[in-house]
Amino acid sequence: MAFLVATAAHAGFQLTVTALVYPALVRVGPEGWQQAHTRHSRAILPLVVLVYGALLVTATAAAPTHRRLVTPEPHLLRRLLVVDRVRAGLACLAFAG
Repeated sequence: MAFLVATAAHAGFQLTVTALVYPALVRVGPEGWQQAHTRHSRAILPLVVLVYGALLVTATAAAPTHRRLVTPEPHLLRRLLVVDRVRAGLACLAFAG
């Protein structure tokens, strides 16, 4: 039961990020980027630590990409979206399992 609850929380959080959070962040223009990205990073950090602290995809791909996003560089934003979709797929797969 604990595994089911953990995977459901993980999948729900990940799908929210994939469907709402990252698409909104990608739409921010250069003039508001720094403030929006900083606000996003601070707000989501406690949940990320709780939900993703031990997950490999976040540690090796998403977090390093976020650190490089000083400005909204298109290739980094595309990478972030791809990595995020991988995490969402893995979360759903774990939940289904």
